Amino acid sequence: MEPLELSAYKISKDTGIPGMTLSEILRGKRGITPRVGIRLSRYFGLSEGYFSRLQLQYDLDLVKDKEGQAVEEILPYSRKQEMRNGAIL
Repeated sequence: MEPLELSAYKISKDTGIPGMTLSEILRGKRGITPRVGIRLSRYFGLSEGYFSRLQLQYDLDLVKDKEGQAVEEILPYSRKQEMRNGAIL
């Protein structure tokens, strides 16, 4: 925000996003909701889903970091394999 000479207070005032919400987002204590994402996107002239996609990617990365090995151990479903094993679906 510094390169743009913006403060959380100014963004809050200009967008209607509560200052506490912005502060918690900036400190990593809260995620970006669709409501906040749309307001920030409009304010910064970005696509509507920009901040929502960033949040989604962040959330996915957290899950991969936490559960990555367990997820890697899951065998992908194969309908052909099930049919070869005589399973009734």
